[in-house]
Amino acid sequence: MREDGSIMSKRYRVLIRQPVVGECIVYQSSFTYHDFFGGNTLLVIVPHQDDEMNMAGAAIYGALHEGMTVYCAYFTDGDYEYPAWLRRREAERMAVRIGLPKENLCYLGFPDRGHELGIYKITEAIEAMETLLLKIQPDAVIATDCDTHPDHKICSEAFDQAIQNLSSRGALLPTMRVFKGFAYATGYETVDDFNALNLRSTKINRQLLPEGCTTENPDLAWVDRIRIPVPEDCRSLDLIHNPVFSGMAAHESQRAYKRGRRLINGDNVLWQVPLRQYKETYESNTYKYCHILAGNEFMYDWILYPGETVPVISAYVSDAGIDAKALRWKINDRVIASEKIQSEITGQLTKEAIRIRLEIVGTDVFCEVTLRKGTYKDLFYRWYVRLRNWWNYQRVRQDYKRAWRTVQAYRK
Repeated sequence: MREDGSIMSKRYRVLIRQPVVGECIVYQSSFTYHDFFGGNTLLVIVPHQDDEMNMAGAAIYGALHEGMTVYCAYFTDGDYEYPAWLRRREAERMAVRIGLPKENLCYLGFPDRGHELGIYKITEAIEAMETLLLKIQPDAVIATDCDTHPDHKICSEAFDQAIQNLSSRGALLPTMRVFKGFAYATGYETVDDFNALNLRSTKINRQLLPEGCTTENPDLAWVDRIRIPVPEDCRSLDLIHNPVFSGMAAHESQRAYKRGRRLINGDNVLWQVPLRQYKETYESNTYKYCHILAGNEFMYDWILYPGETVPVISAYVSDAGIDAKALRWKINDRVIASEKIQSEITGQLTKEAIRIRLEIVGTDVFCEVTLRKGTYKDLFYRWYVRLRNWWNYQRVRQDYKRAWRTVQAYRK
């Protein structure tokens, strides 16, 4: 094992450039993570080391890029199969790769599957969650919601109860925003669509869902999800240098490099939960933003490859109360009526990129993307990128496999 904690050889180790504070990352949009999260401090609470990337890797990276202070708290030590020190070392390696200060990693220290084995009580977990929240006083929290894993369930239940307790006592920031997300159905076990011609948005693995439910939690509906754009780096089709892949792959004991492609999407999916004590404040503080959809996928720089039809262009807005009349469409700076946007795009589409802009009238909220008609040269290049990714992946996979075999010596 190397001095920096990595097991991979120097030749193939994945390197990611460090974030630049204040850098504009979602450059086609007025969206900012600072405004979305309502402040400068974000706390991410997950059950295990690797769930941070499963649930919110792109959001963490984006918040760091804007200069926000991000803390990542691990409910358990992930020590069911491997020692706690190994899982923590992997978390530190992830932090280095995405630019998260290692001192901002928090460990609550509960044994993996400890509640299931009767080692600790839920009251202890709730108390630990309350202490964490009171110490950090974050402007926003992203926490893992329940699914089939016992640690995920107890982490979610303890967090929810801690939030209710502190909220009822008025001990939390009245403007604090609380989000939940899933580590499995939209992350670790989601759909692997990385090789699509254009980057796809987050999909949910419906095979993991309870009967009659649209998510792993019957109380959360898929249609109510919040979709936020992701940083430019996290949309990179250069697989092994995409920070989402690199951060996930740092968890070598979990062979997480095999899952990294599933997490590279055009959006990050969360659900917002109002604080009981401050429901009116929560409703009045909803952050407004918009994004342009191409066939319901978050659109950035879209290429219509040979053989493809023009996707349906529509608007995604953060607030369902925004009337369609409040939306203004532009193509190359020319205002277009919303009912004509599809025909105008179809008529103007050429090999030269057209700029499509969506604005919310009376605000400074906007989203701007490009769309162009691709050629066979573009298609061949996309196939080349796939081949290059496959080759690079095979090279790093060998190192990751060797790293995984190395850590097996510490397996319980």
